[in-house]
Amino acid sequence: MSLTRKLSLILILTFTLGSVGLAQSDDPAKLRTDAFKLIEEQKFTQALPLLERLAGFTPNDPDVQRNLAFALLGQATNSADPAAANNYASGHAQHF
Repeated sequence: MSLTRKLSLILILTFTLGSVGLAQSDDPAKLRTDAFKLIEEQKFTQALPLLERLAGFTPNDPDVQRNLAFALLGQATNSADPAAANNYASGHAQHF
């Protein structure tokens, strides 16, 4: 394997694995900061997966629960299929 191919492979793996690590952060403080920023920007659908993970870490935090509810409403509003959005929200009702 040539040096160029090896370097290309290393760069691809570095960026791929690095972005996976960032996307799946299990740091509650980072999740909270990122999720609440998205809520402030009214990006409810993007905030939803972060808030779901955060609710698992801090199930008794009323601010997290409120923002999770708004994100679920945003998901339902933005869904093309109202029945699917309703089923999605019903499946996540245990957070409330």
